[in-house]
Amino acid sequence: MKKLNLLAPFFLMLILFSTCSKDKQFERALHKKEGTWNIKNVAWQKVVQGSAGQSINLGTTSNAGTFSFDKDGSGSYSFTVDGSTYSENFNWTVSDEHVSIAKVSQSFDLSGNFSQLAVAISGTQQSKNTIELAGSQTNQYSSGPVTQQVITGTFLLERK
Repeated sequence: MKKLNLLAPFFLMLILFSTCSKDKQFERALHKKEGTWNIKNVAWQKVVQGSAGQSINLGTTSNAGTFSFDKDGSGSYSFTVDGSTYSENFNWTVSDEHVSIAKVSQSFDLSGNFSQLAVAISGTQQSKNTIELAGSQTNQYSSGPVTQQVITGTFLLERK
């Protein structure tokens, strides 16, 4: 029993090191080869709420654009669905073998108009050259009546 008590911390350290190592491998895979990943396909839903009412569109788009991951934890995406292009810079982190992408911003002008943005996307590496991400981009803005637009998607990325 005494030997088991002495070995328990060793096994705990081995498990923790293994998890950290997998996160580091995933991080390196994200920004390797200039960090650009093609969006092979995206299943999306777009909801717009404005003064004219609400509209909901959904679909699947192939070769929709790219996600790029930089070594410093920053990145960007640009994709087109339903005739609209979405492009943003973001910050990313890896924890427990999941990548998390986030951005929040807002701006106001002297006329009382505003713009707010929230991006929340996360996912996992499916294979050496494939990542699956799911999440949303929410825009709310006013230059008169308030309009809100939410684009939600599940992205299948392949290394470029």
